[in-house]
Amino acid sequence: METSTIFFIVVMLHLLAGFGFLMYKMSGKSKDDKQKQGDNE
Repeated sequence: METSTIFFIVVMLHLLAGFGFLMYKMSGKSKDDKQKQGDNE
């Protein structure tokens, strides 16, 4: 694989992971999900 392809994949995965984490944090603020955090990871 080319270096640019690997770089693109890493950046996209990082953005998706960051966005998903932000959405999880935002949705979890209104609820008490502190006990569920251990199950996800």
